[in-house]
Amino acid sequence: MPSTKQPITAITTEASTLRIARLKRDGSESAVLKSWLAQLEHSSDRQLFAKWFRLPQLSIWIAAPLADLEPRALAVGRSTAEEYELYQLMTIDQYRRQGLASVLLGQMFDDLRKDGVKQLFLEVRADNHAAIKLYRSMGFELLQTRPAYYPDGADALNLGCDL
Repeated sequence: MPSTKQPITAITTEASTLRIARLKRDGSESAVLKSWLAQLEHSSDRQLFAKWFRLPQLSIWIAAPLADLEPRALAVGRSTAEEYELYQLMTIDQYRRQGLASVLLGQMFDDLRKDGVKQLFLEVRADNHAAIKLYRSMGFELLQTRPAYYPDGADALNLGCDL
């Protein structure tokens, strides 16, 4: 079983009780990360996550069943001094709409505050209305719009919040 910092939050969904945990970066997290990569649909997503997982200051939180640590949702980002950039918050399709992302973000906020982080930033597609609604409910505000940022011409929204 991969090493995690102590289980912090447990939530119950229809299928099981899940734990929200921040993974230690000691090498033992590789089984969880391999499991996550295997669940990603597109090879470009797998390549991007594999690149992020090699960054030394990367922080990873997962929502996973107590029994097997098979990730259902994952948050990945990196801190620099008092700022944190959330690279990705993702929930596996069949586990969406169960509140995993908001619980995961809440625990991540608590952990980052303890680490001395004061501000959190992220980028989201302007047409990802569900994500924008979630982020606004968690206190994020629009900082900037980046027109035609994505290859398909979609705009990106830069959001931020104070912790």
